[in-house]
Amino acid sequence: MNHLVGMCLNKYYIKDLLNMGYLLIKDVNTNKVRITENDYIYKLSYVHSNIRLMGISFVIKDITIQKTYDKYHIYVKGQSLRYIQDIDRLCKGVIPTYEPVLNTDESGSYLSFKICDKINSLLKDYRTRCELPLTIYKVNKFALKNIPILYILY
Repeated sequence: MNHLVGMCLNKYYIKDLLNMGYLLIKDVNTNKVRITENDYIYKLSYVHSNIRLMGISFVIKDITIQKTYDKYHIYVKGQSLRYIQDIDRLCKGVIPTYEPVLNTDESGSYLSFKICDKINSLLKDYRTRCELPLTIYKVNKFALKNIPILYILY
């Protein structure tokens, strides 16, 4: 089973994923996020000192996951909620017709993932999961909405 490596490097976590490594940002600072545009997408990157990370990869904690008939709702609270709100606010200010990743209902703010075999395998233990590694790498350009692509890392 893949899991976060027990060490923490100053601002980042190291994630071992099927013999590949991911550098996860421990404290997201939107001042370090860069957005570049091309014909079909907006790419997000995170610049810190001498390193440039493609996408914004981080761990959300203090989550509750609910399964509906066609989606998983991942309710986010605390610091993780602030990170996602900050990223949404930054993208909305730079990218026209940006569609936020956060949704809200009477239970709180949540991320939504459609149910499919891959998501089911990643979230099979959703009742007991309390953290989830994510990355936002790009925002797809469409005529009426620019939609961010959110990946679950595992």
